[in-house]
Amino acid sequence: MDRLPYKAYSDLDGKVIDDHLRGKLVAGNMLFVPKAGISQGALNQLKRLAAFKNPEFYKNQAMRMSTYGKPRIICCAEDTVEHLCLPRGCEQDLRTVFSGQGMDVNCLDQTNRGKKKKQLLRRPINLRESFFI
Repeated sequence: MDRLPYKAYSDLDGKVIDDHLRGKLVAGNMLFVPKAGISQGALNQLKRLAAFKNPEFYKNQAMRMSTYGKPRIICCAEDTVEHLCLPRGCEQDLRTVFSGQGMDVNCLDQTNRGKKKKQLLRRPINLRESFFI
């Protein structure tokens, strides 16, 4: 298939994402996307959702200072054996990518909601008038 220069293409055109991801996306401390059934090219595109340019690198480069030890791009994605872990802030972008592939992915929410705090003050406090002056 020849790509026409005047036609807009999705970044994932030609990349493989199976439809088995339905209901397998888990949100915990990060978004866990199972890697089984996803091509390496598609995984790289998903990793790019969690990457951004390092402003410190470009600042030093513009001032002609050393950029040694400063990465050009910062990636917040983690790659485990079975899952690709993305920051939770990427959820909307991830849904957009999957909907562009014609997939409706539901996310299983496993985040820790925490515990409700007990009321610290059990009785009302009476303040003196001198406090308000």
